[in-house]
Amino acid sequence: MIAYKLYEHQQTPLVIETLNIALKNRNYPEGIILHSDQGSIYTLYAFQEFVKRNHITSSMSRRGNSWDNTVIESFHSNLKSEESSTSNLTS
Repeated sequence: MIAYKLYEHQQTPLVIETLNIALKNRNYPEGIILHSDQGSIYTLYAFQEFVKRNHITSSMSRRGNSWDNTVIESFHSNLKSEESSTSNLTS
């Protein structure tokens, strides 16, 4: 993992800011592929423009098909479970 932020919401500025941090933290070669689902954040013009300006290829899973990105879906599920468990301990 290169960069992450945890928020109560997922909005385009948050995703762009996090991706910007990731780009600044690493010296990436040309040809980066960013894989995501087809959520509204990743299909918005502002996000797609940011991706193009930074010479990133946008790759999206097929609608309703989590098998395209099973590894990251599993990671996100575990992250959410861990976060939920931790917040329950502090309540």
